[in-house]
Amino acid sequence: MKFLKWLILVVGMLFFAGGYIAAFENNRLLVGDIYFSITDAKVVSDTGEQLEHSNLKVGKQVKIEFDGMVAESYPAQAGADKVIVMTKDDSTKAEEAVRAIVQFAEKQYGKPIIILNSDFLDNSHFRLEIRVFPEEEPLHFQYNYDTKNISLE
Repeated sequence: MKFLKWLILVVGMLFFAGGYIAAFENNRLLVGDIYFSITDAKVVSDTGEQLEHSNLKVGKQVKIEFDGMVAESYPAQAGADKVIVMTKDDSTKAEEAVRAIVQFAEKQYGKPIIILNSDFLDNSHFRLEIRVFPEEEPLHFQYNYDTKNISLE
């Protein structure tokens, strides 16, 4: 019983964040509106396979485990304990669109790019809602898989 109480206490202290990697430089990932330091983080796939930091790229869908401590800045900053790379469902297909839109937006508007929302419109179109820091209004982009074109809605 004492072990169970400790287990509940430890599990209750884990925090999770998830989304697409919008930036990866100097051992820091920008996921949502948080920069995560990954220097000491374990990287695994969603199937449990051990991965290297070099497997992390802009556009990859990830879940981040961290201790909940976040520096109050914008974008916020935290240290990641574990990075889980999503490989199932449509995450691989979405990676192409997210990477293309982020690269396009960085050239047009600068950095950092905060990814707010995403969805598949159909089999050949992907929509990404972003905010370019420090702009207030979100931008909506659409990626066409057939033509590789990016359009601003």
